[in-house]
Amino acid sequence: MSKAQIIMKDKTEKSHAFEGAESQGPPEDIEKWELARSVLKSAVVDLGIKDIAEYGGEPLKLRWHLFYKEFPNDIILKMLVQGLFGTIHADMSLILAAKWVVDEVERVLSQPDANRVLDFAEEERPDVLRENARMILMGLINQIPVVTFHNLSEALRDSVQSHIKTYVEPLLKEHWQSLGLAKDYTVSPSDEFTAALQGVDEQFRMLREQLRGNKRARLTDEKRANLADEHEQLRIAYEGAKTYYNQAQRAFFSGKRNRTVDEWKEEWGASSLRMFPELFYRCLNEIDSYQPFQLAHMHLAEFYGYSPDYMVKLVSQSRPRSNRTSS
Repeated sequence: MSKAQIIMKDKTEKSHAFEGAESQGPPEDIEKWELARSVLKSAVVDLGIKDIAEYGGEPLKLRWHLFYKEFPNDIILKMLVQGLFGTIHADMSLILAAKWVVDEVERVLSQPDANRVLDFAEEERPDVLRENARMILMGLINQIPVVTFHNLSEALRDSVQSHIKTYVEPLLKEHWQSLGLAKDYTVSPSDEFTAALQGVDEQFRMLREQLRGNKRARLTDEKRANLADEHEQLRIAYEGAKTYYNQAQRAFFSGKRNRTVDEWKEEWGASSLRMFPELFYRCLNEIDSYQPFQLAHMHLAEFYGYSPDYMVKLVSQSRPRSNRTSS
């Protein structure tokens, strides 16, 4: 059995334990493994990643696609990355990464004077631990296809350079000297190949900067100029989602007696992303508390990394900026 393998079995009727001949942790760590898996599932769901069982066979045309498959002891990320030089299909186990993240966040929260320095009350520790671990895992999952997209071109670049340095140059060095060529003469990849690699490098740099929190990399001047139009499109989308929400809620409670609000929230949480995959899960969960124009601001804030209040300001400014740009 691999050391990375963790077997989950019933501990009680309502809990499970991670055990095995070569388990990653001793029995006292069972709760930590369960917490890691729970936080990991929250991160996957909050990112709007679909269960692979929901994939209906539609064409996959984007640069990359992510699905997940849930197991009792793990969440597997199923990934398709379509790079310039080929396509990668991969399954990635995330439970070990999730456990590391949970442990690291816990170490930070357990440092002397952490409550005062990080400004949280002791009773808030479990929620602070869970929320920070969830956010880090969301960042990790977002980074995985970006890095994979770049790795294929990096591998090809290195293989070409290795071939030149370890085979071509040693084989032809004396021949080049006999032709009177310079001592540092060598062969190089074509301009077309080099330009293609540089294009991938630039895409990777921009994507990585966005995911590392560089807001300017995502909200370019062109994007900023068109924020009002983007906001209006989102407002219309959330208006349609809110109308559907109200209708579905009425049907849910009229379809069977004694249904609870919590049951409806669970039903909506399970179906909302399937119905509106282009909208953010967190905004859909707040759809009963805000108007469509507010949800559109929240959506933009989530996407561009600003506060909703600041996004209101940017949206209000974008129409004059757009007019100045076109004039």
